[in-house]
Amino acid sequence: MRDPKRIPRILNLLEEYWSRYPDLRLGQIVGHFTPRRCASYPGDSYNVEDEVVEQAMFEHLHQLLTPTIHRERAAEKYKGKFKTVPVVGEIIWVPHGDDHHAGWGIVSVVKEGISGGEPTIMVSVEELRAMSYNWTYLEPKQEKLRKDYPHRAKEDDR
Repeated sequence: MRDPKRIPRILNLLEEYWSRYPDLRLGQIVGHFTPRRCASYPGDSYNVEDEVVEQAMFEHLHQLLTPTIHRERAAEKYKGKFKTVPVVGEIIWVPHGDDHHAGWGIVSVVKEGISGGEPTIMVSVEELRAMSYNWTYLEPKQEKLRKDYPHRAKEDDR
């Protein structure tokens, strides 16, 4: 039998997340935290255990609540890895699986994170709040993204 105490824990996480992103629909939130593309859960979210979704939500909220890294500290810590480190309020260009939503966005979060087992800078923009971008991959693409997507990024409207 599954632990019934999981229900209020998950609902509290859902409430915290949804209150931060009120324009998202429930299906979008569930899809964001369900590892649909993982080999363990091919193609759907039906068999994903609640603990997997709960952990993903917890980690995302933890990342949101982690203090923003300051440009000077990041420049020192990641010297030689990045030419620049964005700061909240600056404009950067971001990709999206659907070109219709890619474009420029206003930086809302700059944090340290881990990607591929390596420390890096993770960046989010106001326009695509549910997304977090690895600056290691995004920084070198800025000029191309700027040329390809001269418009403002926008949230998925599906």
